[in-house]
Amino acid sequence: MSFFSTWLIVHTSGFELIGIFAYWNAFVAMISLIVYLLPPNFSIIYLQEKENNHFDQMLFSHYVYISLVFVFLSFIGFYFSLLYFLVVCFALCAIWLNYIDIVSQANNRLHSYFGLKFFSASGIAVVLLLFEKLTIETLFLIYIVSNFFTISMYFIVHRSFADRKIVSLSYYIFYMKAHYQTFRGYYLDIIAKRLKDSGLILMIGALVAPNVLGIFSIFQKCASFVVGNIRILESLLLSKVNFLQYKTHSGNMPLLLGTIGFVGIFSLSAMFLYSSNHSIPWAELLVYSLFVFPISRVIFIRNTLLMQYQTGVLNRYTVWFISVFVAVFMLTLNYDQLLAICLAYTLSETIAYLYLKKVSGAF
Repeated sequence: MSFFSTWLIVHTSGFELIGIFAYWNAFVAMISLIVYLLPPNFSIIYLQEKENNHFDQMLFSHYVYISLVFVFLSFIGFYFSLLYFLVVCFALCAIWLNYIDIVSQANNRLHSYFGLKFFSASGIAVVLLLFEKLTIETLFLIYIVSNFFTISMYFIVHRSFADRKIVSLSYYIFYMKAHYQTFRGYYLDIIAKRLKDSGLILMIGALVAPNVLGIFSIFQKCASFVVGNIRILESLLLSKVNFLQYKTHSGNMPLLLGTIGFVGIFSLSAMFLYSSNHSIPWAELLVYSLFVFPISRVIFIRNTLLMQYQTGVLNRYTVWFISVFVAVFMLTLNYDQLLAICLAYTLSETIAYLYLKKVSGAF
């Protein structure tokens, strides 16, 4: 969801709709975990191997078979309500967008994929301008149509169906069983990250008012934009040459990035709320924005650990984050819902960082 689209939704329908949409997005992310039975990171790397034993066909077949499961679920959802049907259809689109993302990364075609996403986002913004008031069903329908357009155009442009054959179900099951030990190493990291990013949102959405979750979603969107730019540095540091070059400046870099990130998140969120004619919760925004200081340090520690293949430490970092978040959130929920979320987020990131610092001996 682009910034402008989010602003239009808030302007016409309020923070409650954003909160409901965020909740169902988290639900979609959780039920879509099944597609990660074939881990994306493994797929991206293996697709680039010259002798991958037609892995591209296996990958395509995996997404086809998983899609059949979701088609079945969509009919069940339609029996109960239109919203459930649309949510499952939205999940189905998300699955194929994930497939396109994997193939695009493996084939170095991200520029064309992002181009399609840009036009799709622009189309969504134009359609949203036509509505004075949105319902959650209408919003999902708009995004489903947009995502379907993106998926269709990608396959048309790259003619990806032409060289894709679906392997038999029996061979697919045999392949997954045969490679289970290889895939298993990815599962803990995938589940931990998904619980952190989406599972906690489901928990929050079940306990707070939708408009509170909506405001927090705005904070997160602004933070994602700012931290996303900080993570560009993380991508650069995955090169050992770059990492060693900047290592001598690593003591000052996190503080600088943290300060820039703090100002960026705080000001961007404040401007968004102000332009939406909503009062700005200054204390909550201040507390939330502070999380960027530990995360800017985590970026450097994370790359050190990745180069040493210590992924287990990173998994435990995520577990620390989730555990602290749940504890702090539940203890402070009765005082102020939004403050409880923001405080839990910042404290959990800080304590998880301190764990990483202790086990890695980093700054």
